[in-house]
Amino acid sequence: MFSNNKKNKNDILFSTKYNNIDPTNFYDIIIDFDSLKMGCEEKGFNVLFSENGYKNYEIQKKKHAIIVGVLGNANKGKSYILSKISHEKLPIGYSIPTKGISVKYPKNENKPLIILDSAGNETPLIKNSDFKNINLSNNNEGIELISELFRDKIATQNFLQEFIYNYSNILIIIVGQLTKDDQKLINRIKLIYGNKKTIFIIHNLMFIETIKNVETIIENIIKKSITFNKLKEVKMINIIDNTKNQNYYLESKDKINIVHLIMAREGSEAGNYYNQNTILFLRKQIKSYIKNQRFDVIESFIQYLSLSSGTYMEKPIEINNVEYEEEKKKIVIKSNDKINLKKYYEDELGISNFYGNIIEPYYNYDIYDDKIKINIELPGIITKIHVKLIPLNGNYVFIYTGNYKIPEEIKNMELLYNNIQYGEFRLQIKIPITFGIIKDSTPKHTRNAKNGEITLIYYLSKKEDNEGMIDL
Repeated sequence: MFSNNKKNKNDILFSTKYNNIDPTNFYDIIIDFDSLKMGCEEKGFNVLFSENGYKNYEIQKKKHAIIVGVLGNANKGKSYILSKISHEKLPIGYSIPTKGISVKYPKNENKPLIILDSAGNETPLIKNSDFKNINLSNNNEGIELISELFRDKIATQNFLQEFIYNYSNILIIIVGQLTKDDQKLINRIKLIYGNKKTIFIIHNLMFIETIKNVETIIENIIKKSITFNKLKEVKMINIIDNTKNQNYYLESKDKINIVHLIMAREGSEAGNYYNQNTILFLRKQIKSYIKNQRFDVIESFIQYLSLSSGTYMEKPIEINNVEYEEEKKKIVIKSNDKINLKKYYEDELGISNFYGNIIEPYYNYDIYDDKIKINIELPGIITKIHVKLIPLNGNYVFIYTGNYKIPEEIKNMELLYNNIQYGEFRLQIKIPITFGIIKDSTPKHTRNAKNGEITLIYYLSKKEDNEGMIDL
């Protein structure tokens, strides 16, 4: 607890959340937005650069780097931990206000490293200009406006999370003393990416001062949380200072391996025992990571905005309607279509599902030596399908749109399709070109009307066969 009359410098560190520094004094690039709907309606998103940010961006986008994504709910000490990971010292008592996608290229790293960050989850809704002269207590328009703001908040939050999930090699999730909102965040990540990413969870117990109290939280809360599988205590390797904590906790089950690390109040007995070795261990794990990739945050954002827009919007944004205007430093949306967000519901695990008259169906695909086989599952009878194939930045982008009809027996049983008789579907799939060249952009297809499935087959050219290939 804070003392009644006197605060030391560590009290200031955790009690002044409104003492913010300009984020471009820390991050190299920021794609600036806190509303997916408003950004699209205003036809784009500003791109902010630090003093040397543009120069760093031009250099780093050509390199193969380890990409570390940082996630966490608001007010969990994310700024503080980010400064430790990146060797950047923040002024005492300050945090970094983060909007949209923020990128940091840490200096003095032996291997190229990129840190991806975003605004903390579960931040409050803020009034905008639409609220002027609206009485929220008895006005249906006000109630609908609040509902729209909630939809936008959830869509924006999920978009940011999934962008970081998809482009990171390593995920760092920062939680405090575990809450239900923290558990929902971790559940989402484990269910979607648990066996595909290297994941570290930092339990930042930033108000806990004694080792005994930290140990109590580990035994009674962290180890007993329904979110985690059984945690095994493991010794850190090559940690120099053996007078401090040398253990981490490994959660391993069904090909999911998640490392749990502990931090406590900086400068306290517990902080002196846990924090230094936690950061040293984490840095060493990042530096020893083998896989890396090229990453252009602006180009990646443009692609992902289009590819994921069908999940959140009734009318998705076509990829050829988004571009970066370097002179304006802005990602511009050229389409004049009205932006309507889909409705959503959230299940008990915190998984948000968006639905509307335009749905994004489930799919899977298999790649063989001579063909790609894509299976799309729809809840009813397909009445029309349009197919488009675009080669783009080392990937094939498959775009499918069409219409379907919902049979009565499905409509009455499924929440997602209640009150829908006829609908539209849209799906975009991105597959790397490295597997081979597609001969023909028109696939062979089969339909199973009874099960609401369609199978599309694209044939691949042989290495010696250069005829009939798509021009890249």
